[in-house]
Amino acid sequence: MSHHQRPAVPEVVLEPLDDGSARPSVLQQLAALGLVAGPVAFVAAWATAGVATEGYSAVQQAISELAAVDAPHRSIVTLGLVAYGAYLLAAVPLLRRSAIGACWPAVAVNALATWAVAALPLHRSDLVDLAHGVAATVGYVSLAAAPALAVAPLTRTGRSAAGTASALAAAAIAIALSASTWVDANGLAQRVGLGIGDLWLVAVGLSLAGGRLGPTPPQRD
Repeated sequence: MSHHQRPAVPEVVLEPLDDGSARPSVLQQLAALGLVAGPVAFVAAWATAGVATEGYSAVQQAISELAAVDAPHRSIVTLGLVAYGAYLLAAVPLLRRSAIGACWPAVAVNALATWAVAALPLHRSDLVDLAHGVAATVGYVSLAAAPALAVAPLTRTGRSAAGTASALAAAAIAIALSASTWVDANGLAQRVGLGIGDLWLVAVGLSLAGGRLGPTPPQRD
């Protein structure tokens, strides 16, 4: 009686990195880079619209004024807001499985709040303006919460420097965005707070794409 042996199926193994984590696939790398592309698209949008809008002051006026219903280049900023949210959400599944997975809900909420801000432009009505303010506040809080939630897992996995940087980023974001609600230079304060948050997201995206935020703690000599 003859025996038929099933051909062996090659096992796909992720290439290990120096810190013991696994190298992400190309698709995972592209998803992780959404944390880079999102902030870049948003900053490019408000910077372009701000320069093109006569009389607009980036120091004394909020970004939302550029996306108001009566703003001449609102479509540019609205597209930037939509792109920001979409790119962040694309990275959430990979972020959830990373060493800083605890922060994924804050990133997801930030993306959804950004979409809500885009869907509720200023100067449409008092009610819409109020809803816009609520969405923006949720976005601010979630942006500060993301690096704050990453501190403990970073420290626990031996990434103490990154944990300290995340703690400082969370505090700076909270202070700057809180200041934007009462200082005269509210546009500047808002951009400082959002800018710090954007830099943190970019750093996380690059680390995820490079396989440096895998769930496995770094090896120690």
